[in-house]
Amino acid sequence: MKIQYETELYHFGVPGMKWGVRKDPETVYTNRIRRLERKNARFENKASAMKARGTRLRAKGTKLESRSLRKKLFESESHFAKRAGKQMLKGKKLQAKGSRLEARSAKYERKIYKNKLKVEKYNKALREIMNGERR
Repeated sequence: MKIQYETELYHFGVPGMKWGVRKDPETVYTNRIRRLERKNARFENKASAMKARGTRLRAKGTKLESRSLRKKLFESESHFAKRAGKQMLKGKKLQAKGSRLEARSAKYERKIYKNKLKVEKYNKALREIMNGERR
């Protein structure tokens, strides 16, 4: 780019961008807090649903496993014993899936905790702005 005049002004930013305009910090923090609270509500719903489903699956798996164990012990015919073995395996798989879901719900609970810390930080900054301590 060749400069023709020394007084010529070039703008290398985004076309249509206003120069020197800053957003109001109060609205920025308010919007961030609102967004994080919405995220937390979504995460809480997901975490509780996953935890409930995981608990149900683990209970179902335990029930299947114990029922098939009883069948295996009391029924000597090979057909029933084979079927009981499959049911036992299915019960173990359900228990494992339930445990994985509960672990994933813990991940969402960690995210909720981190977001709550951020909300506290933003609330503190917002109070400082409102009191005129910070600009």
